[in-house]
Amino acid sequence: MIGQVLPEDVPVHEADRVEPDGSTSRLYARVCADGTVTDWQWFTLANVPGLRTSAVDDVGRRLPLPVPVLSPDLARGLVVNVATWFAAPAGQWAPVTGTAEALGLSVSVTALPVELVFDPGDGTAPVSCAGPGATFDASAPPPAAAPDCSYIYRDASTAAPNGRFWPASLSIRWSVTWTASDGQTGALDPLITTTPIEAVVHEYQALERNGS
Repeated sequence: MIGQVLPEDVPVHEADRVEPDGSTSRLYARVCADGTVTDWQWFTLANVPGLRTSAVDDVGRRLPLPVPVLSPDLARGLVVNVATWFAAPAGQWAPVTGTAEALGLSVSVTALPVELVFDPGDGTAPVSCAGPGATFDASAPPPAAAPDCSYIYRDASTAAPNGRFWPASLSIRWSVTWTASDGQTGALDPLITTTPIEAVVHEYQALERNGS
């Protein structure tokens, strides 16, 4: 077992010390069942800011990159002047939690998806919407208007700098909160996960015939 050693228990001058990096360490002894001290070791004391940083790192490793779900289908290409619906799988729209603990103190950090952001890559401003976005159902009656999670390209991707595709992206913005086992709580800066998209956009010319 490891027992804490206080200054009055043994002939040492201090049980705590400040490390060069500013953290605090405490002296502990390894004590056998018969009370014999067999070893001494300094342990870094747990602190909420340090554990919070570790928990945020843990969450960051767990956050999924958005899987773009576009309509028209990205594999066939998007179309000028036709609304492109963008969405992320519903399974990705769920909170993600990370935890860090040490010496009886723990901190949990939770990231909650709150906004989907589509950057079309054509020089216009990104479009954002709440929720994971709607997916197009060809068997359903056509909607009266395009959903909030949609964007209309006005130029074909042949006008892009590379002449092939617009460098688009789909992002999820996550709100982040934390809770410590000692009762402290708070909010942190949002996290963002992003997936790049090569948006190939076609332009089709309508043919008109006169009635003669």
